[in-house]
Amino acid sequence: ATGGSQSLRGLVLDMRNNPGGLLNSAVDVASLLVPQGSDIVSAKGRGFPGVLYRSMEEPILSPSTKLTVLVNGQTASAA
Repeated sequence: ATGGSQSLRGLVLDMRNNPGGLLNSAVDVASLLVPQGSDIVSAKGRGFPGVLYRSMEEPILSPSTKLTVLVNGQTASAA
């Protein structure tokens, strides 16, 4: 990600105390941040077969951009 003549050096996502949301939305956001083809999350339950979500897009971040995700005990799985 670039802005004019300067590149983004790092990105911090603060997910602390995030109650979560839709799994598909979390996958969409993660797909923008990880390399194409990366496994993002798998899900399975009693009433449906297991499914693996994988990044299908090129990330918007340069591979050299540092990414930090802050979580705590109040961060839901689909945050």
